Amino acid sequence: MIDSGLFLEFYKGLREDINGEINSYFAGLAFGHSPSFEEKLVHFMANGGLAEYRRRFFAKHPQFAASVSQAANSQAISTARSLLLCKRSA
Repeated sequence: MIDSGLFLEFYKGLREDINGEINSYFAGLAFGHSPSFEEKLVHFMANGGLAEYRRRFFAKHPQFAASVSQAANSQAISTARSLLLCKRSA
């Protein structure tokens, strides 16, 4: 079972990386203007940011990585993507 506290930490950290200065800067260069959240998300995912974030998070929290099966992991990422898009307006 996925630890909800660690999942929330994963989600919050993911949002921080997507909205961070580095990703925002390079997304702005790619799109040619100050990027929206959606553009930052697209840039982050298209350039390996999600895979790198997962690698770092799982290395920091091996107990979380061990508790996440491949199917649950795919579902968590899908849910996180949905939450990221839904929470943008919040």
